[in-house]
Amino acid sequence: MASLIKFITYSLAPIILILFIFASNQDLLLGALIIWLIIYFYLFPWIVSLSRSHPNSLSIFALNLLLGWTLIGWVSALIWGLFRAS
Repeated sequence: MASLIKFITYSLAPIILILFIFASNQDLLLGALIIWLIIYFYLFPWIVSLSRSHPNSLSIFALNLLLGWTLIGWVSALIWGLFRAS
């Protein structure tokens, strides 16, 4: 869980910093944060598998990327990422 929090912090902090420097209005900042949250939620099963050092993280990423738009693909990638292969 600590590595997941580090990932969130390290991936979000540079985006916020760059947007605060270059954003002329708050709509751009809000839009970028919403897009980041959507991408983060979509790739959440892969992030979980990376934080758990799953041996099939690349396969989970491929499943999540290709079939994550279906609820069945997203849930199956999440379940696969949560359980470590024996």
